Amino acid sequence: MLARLSVLMFLQYAVPGVVLPLYSMRLNELGFSPWQVALCSATHGVASLMAPLVGQLADRWLAAQRCLAICGVLATFDLAWLLVARDFWSVLAATQCFWLLAVPMMMLGTAITFTHLEHPEAQFGFVRLWGTIGWMAPPWLLLMVELLMGPGVGAGAGDALIMVGIAISMMLALYTFTLPNTPPRPHATSLLAPVEAVRRLAGVSFFTYAGCMVGLCIIQPFTIQGTPLLLQNLLNDEFGETRSRLWLAPLLTVAQASEVTCLALLPAFLTRLGVRGSMVMGLSIWCVILALLTIGGSTGLVTLALALNGPVITGFLVVGQVYLNSRAHGDLKASAQSLMFAVQGTGLITGHLLFGALRSETAAGGLAGELPGVFAIGTVMAIGLAVLLWLGFHPERDVVGDEEV
Repeated sequence: MLARLSVLMFLQYAVPGVVLPLYSMRLNELGFSPWQVALCSATHGVASLMAPLVGQLADRWLAAQRCLAICGVLATFDLAWLLVARDFWSVLAATQCFWLLAVPMMMLGTAITFTHLEHPEAQFGFVRLWGTIGWMAPPWLLLMVELLMGPGVGAGAGDALIMVGIAISMMLALYTFTLPNTPPRPHATSLLAPVEAVRRLAGVSFFTYAGCMVGLCIIQPFTIQGTPLLLQNLLNDEFGETRSRLWLAPLLTVAQASEVTCLALLPAFLTRLGVRGSMVMGLSIWCVILALLTIGGSTGLVTLALALNGPVITGFLVVGQVYLNSRAHGDLKASAQSLMFAVQGTGLITGHLLFGALRSETAAGGLAGELPGVFAIGTVMAIGLAVLLWLGFHPERDVVGDEEV
């Protein structure tokens, strides 16, 4: 079972992994303004707001693996549209459709995994790390093709990755037919699963966690949009435009490489630090990452910042998923995860638009003038989030439903 769920994680994260890393760079090359890049990027957050609808569908009406198959098939056609889209409105529409499919993929795959793991706290880290490997795989595949076939592929790196994504999304759709059945429970404790999930999770710790998640997702777009642009600018100066385009995507996977290591150590984090300690550690390291990006200035510093992403993703985001799963009934697994995707969506929309506004205000200075100030603002915000989590998140004191944990 672990092997089957690991393959699921690999495929479901490989699909968005072909789009997100080079997305802002691709739009920059198409001549989009900072505001247009921000609006296209914010579609991820808009789609996340719709996640509770998919959670309701999977928990009450249609088997989760069937929902996942539908998303995979539709994503295949949407990626083909995104591949040929060039004007702003076409790219915006194609990207919005993509995230309306990709967000449910990640949420449903996570819910299926938690449902079929016997010991989620001990096993989820191992399964989830294959999702990170799936995210990393497409850029390295592209690099191998370039090295074998000679120069030229790197000039269309963004488009080439999308072509890889078309094949992967179809593979995901086909693979769902091998997954264990995860049926809905239409006659469970409540007809409206997301509403019941909120009732079950409500408490000071949950709302503190949700507030910190919103804050993190407001800051996260600063790195999603800004890091590829900053790194490309530095690589262009050091290696020239042709080689920098080829190596940019693989270099960005340094973040995922550290994430794989930390996910393998997830049981140790939970044993030594606990849920609260792991999450505080994650947000504290997030402050360090943003401080390094504020300094910027060299490929080495940016690469170091990328390498520190592992403890953030594992310590805060993945441990947060484990925390939510431990608080949800068996008939609310998808809805509990979907709630956090919706919370993330609120932050992502705000963050992408805020990043676009901040870039527009400093656009006269070029990337060298735009990005350090934006990252500095993010650093201050991250410090505030770490303090808030430290003060307000005490899951051992939670009252879940009518029972104290």
